[in-house]
Amino acid sequence: MLRTGAVLALTLLVGCGESSDAGDPQDPRNVSPASAQDTTAVAAWRMAPEPRLTLGDRDDDPMHAFRAVNLAARLTNGDLAVVDWRLDPHVRYFDNLGNSIGSAGPDGAGPGEIRNARSSTRGQGDTLHVWDPTTDRLTSYAGRGELVGTTALDTRDLPMAGGGMPVFTPMYIHGVGDGSLAVEPVTYGGPIPADDGVYQPRTVLPLYRADGERAGVVDSILGSEMFWFQRGGDFRPYGAVLRITGGGGRLFVSTGTEPAIRVHGGGGRLERLVPLPWKPLSVGAAEAAAYREARVLRMAESARDIVRRQLDAAPFPDHMPYHRLLLAGRDGSLWVERYGGPERTEREWAVLHADGRWIARLTMPLAQEPLEAGADYVLVRERDDMGRELVRLYDLITGD
Repeated sequence: MLRTGAVLALTLLVGCGESSDAGDPQDPRNVSPASAQDTTAVAAWRMAPEPRLTLGDRDDDPMHAFRAVNLAARLTNGDLAVVDWRLDPHVRYFDNLGNSIGSAGPDGAGPGEIRNARSSTRGQGDTLHVWDPTTDRLTSYAGRGELVGTTALDTRDLPMAGGGMPVFTPMYIHGVGDGSLAVEPVTYGGPIPADDGVYQPRTVLPLYRADGERAGVVDSILGSEMFWFQRGGDFRPYGAVLRITGGGGRLFVSTGTEPAIRVHGGGGRLERLVPLPWKPLSVGAAEAAAYREARVLRMAESARDIVRRQLDAAPFPDHMPYHRLLLAGRDGSLWVERYGGPERTEREWAVLHADGRWIARLTMPLAQEPLEAGADYVLVRERDDMGRELVRLYDLITGD
């Protein structure tokens, strides 16, 4: 269905903004937040009320058993591919009716085998890439699981990520859509500081081709914020969390606490900063208390006292992050999930052009996490009433 509705233009900062006293105008921390937008003037998209296809609900087929899906892709011929980083085989293929038609990545350390599919991404076309931190290998598959190749990534000349790791340690991979992959290192944790407080490392994002050759680098990226208290560490409440997504030949990078998203092109070159179309929510006493309570309740009973003491001492920021997740659409768009308060009941998304124009807005239930978005579909991960992990394909309704 053709997209309809108004498209609002955001002010773009393409290296021509005025320098502030705080520093580089191309640093997203120095960008003035975009003015609040009239969301009623932007096209309201919605997902179809019922999924076109569901994977994971067939108890008679072991390929439909999922435990930790980190990739779902709709291939060019309509087939679906799913990567589960915990279950063997890790890569599964299904036809457009949901029937299992193949698999790849069995457990092991031989050619095409995977011990830990901790991170996976879609490359050009229907190629899937899986990073195995256990064997330190990148494995690539095409079609219905045909092995393209397995390679190591040479990171010996890269600086340690500031997260306390003795070397640059790859953790996640992100397909850029031009044949290259961005490698995100471990950036959380770190050496225990002498004094309690917030710790935020800097790192780099090297770009590689599937054959392991270096294709560029994104320099000086801020990682996730940690808060240290009495020699224990945790993520800072409402703090920065490094978010990266790629597609259409671009890499989108943000920590969520900055009012703009960095857009990098070929070789890692910074193309522009895209201001976000909303203001962040404030953090007051009620929001801090709600965060503490929710965080403590997620912990095991034995750990709750120390976590409660950590959170009581943690410095809360004045406002929440601007966004949660980022997702690069298959059509070149960028999906940005607005950061909602503790009482939120749904996910609110803005769909932007890579140049910053606001295309549409849409909402979805909190239980649904989109894994891939195309021009007329969304693949989401969710659970049913029986607790089964599902992958569902929904039509995306973009017009009246």
